[in-house]
Amino acid sequence: MPETTIGKLKNLASLDLSNYKLTGLSSDFWSLGSLKSLNLSSNQISENLPSNIANFGLLETLDLSSNNFSSKIPVAMSSLLSLQ
Repeated sequence: MPETTIGKLKNLASLDLSNYKLTGLSSDFWSLGSLKSLNLSSNQISENLPSNIANFGLLETLDLSSNNFSSKIPVAMSSLLSLQ
């Protein structure tokens, strides 16, 4: 998928990209503010989670397990008040 495509999915509520061997995420990925469920598990993501993860204010479920994150959880995650 071209990098500029995913950001156009403004009404997307659920996204499962588990087991795709992703190593990173495009910059426009973080503009998907309508997401309620995001599964990025079992990939090879090693980049830091950016502070604009706070754009996912409606997010209720988030699975980041089985990746290669090398940094701490960003403080911006604390603004995701709908996470269960």
